[in-house]
Formats: sequence, structure tokens, C-alpha cells
Amino acid sequence: MIDIPIKSTQVLEKRAACEFYEQWKILTGSMIKDETQDRHRHTRMIKKILLLTFFFISLGMNAQHITERNFMRELGLYDLSALERSKYLGIGYVFQSFESNETSFLSLKSDYAVSLCLGNTFYLNKIPVLNCILFGIDWTLLDLNFADYSKAYQKKLDAGNSLLFQVEAGMQVGPSVTLAPDMALSINVYFRYAPSFSGLYNEKIKPYAYNYAGFFLPGLSIAYEAFSLGIERRWGNASYEFKTDGDNGIIEMNKHNWTTKSTRIYFIYRF
Repeated sequence: MIDIPIKSTQVLEKRAACEFYEQWKILTGSMIKDETQDRHRHTRMIKKILLLTFFFISLGMNAQHITERNFMRELGLYDLSALERSKYLGIGYVFQSFESNETSFLSLKSDYAVSLCLGNTFYLNKIPVLNCILFGIDWTLLDLNFADYSKAYQKKLDAGNSLLFQVEAGMQVGPSVTLAPDMALSINVYFRYAPSFSGLYNEKIKPYAYNYAGFFLPGLSIAYEAFSLGIERRWGNASYEFKTDGDNGIIEMNKHNWTTKSTRIYFIYRF
């Protein structure tokens, strides 16, 4: 039987305890490290998920209606966005001419001219034909047109500083066809008749003349969403009666037929 000294036994116990402590530190440190790495990994994953969620929400808010329309088109359904924007407000720049049908010496082109319109389209078919064609009736409640011929008039007739203005106020009505080959893009063609009040102001021939005038307006516009750019041709006839000073100071009445022709380039907002 071999006796181990007590001192040697204590040394061995201390050494075993140290080795156990070192192993315990390594094991717990590895566990803590792994737990920290997992926590960081989860945090990064949550951040990525939140960023992607925010991105898709913002993208969906900006293009929700387009996505819905594409989805509807893929299913063979129809797009009613045009029906939701049936009212329209437009302003235009006008190239206009004014000439007498009885006196060939007077034919004027406007110095400048502008137009304003406000109306509504009443669609006849709620479901587009071939998923892209809508038929409607355009009713322009207010159609205003102003033209200034003063400089052309002064130059043509040597009329000094005399002013010559032409004003029309009326409405328009007529059929229209809207073609929407794309989700946001559409093309509109129409033909309207415009019963109007037409008046002239002229300082030289004392000074007001007015009458009923009927105008015809074929037109074409291209729209992207709610905004349209278009062009239309406009022409019509009216008879104006002027009071002029004749011989011996006698006031004479002269009545002539006049033709107004114009080309309008306009911008329209639909709502």
C-alpha cells in the first residue's frame, strides 16, 4: 500500500479545479458568443424585413392603381378609371382668322387669342368595348373664346389706333370616342357643335355688333392619367350689323356675313 502525501493531494485537487474552471470559461464564453451572434443576426434580419416592408408599402401606394389595372387587364376585366374622370377643364391658345364673305378686302389674322372650356363627358357604355373603347357624349357647359385683331386691323385698313376684338360665349355638344390602349395612356376623338353668342367691338365703326353664331369643332387629344394635350379645328359663320356715319351725318346700317376660323391648341385637366 502506497501512501500519497497530503500536500501532493492538495496540489492535484487545485490543478483539477483550475482545469475545470478553464473548461467552464471556454464553454460559457462560447455559449455567450453564440447567443450574441444570434441576437445580432436576428436584429439584422428584422431590420431587413422592416426595410423591405416599408419599400413595398411605399411602392404600392405610388402605383396601386396601375397594379390593380394590370391585374384586371390580365383577368380580362375592364378599367373604369376614365369613367371616374368625366369632368374636364381646359385652357388653350388660339390661332384665329376673321374674314368677310362679301368684301374680299377684309381678312384678318388674330394678334393673339385664348380659350377656356368647362364640361362633362357622359359615357354611354359602362363596360369598354374590346376592353379599351368608350363611347360618350361631350357637353361643354361653358365655352369662351377671345381674339384681338387690333394690330392686324390697323395695318390692314390704316385705322390708326382703332381696336378690334371678337368674343364668343356658348356651349358645345357632340359624340366622342375614347381609346385606352394602355393603362394610363388614352386617345380621345370628338366632333361637336357649339351654339354661341358672338360679338365684335370696334372703335371705328361705332362700336358693338353681335349675333348668334354656330361653330363646328372636330378635335383630338392625348391623355396621360388626368392630363390631356389636344388640338381642335373650329369654324362658323355669323352676320353682324354695324352702325356707320354716312353722308350728311346720316347713320347707316350695314350687315355682312363673316366667317371665323381657328385652330385651338389646349391643355385639359380631367377630374
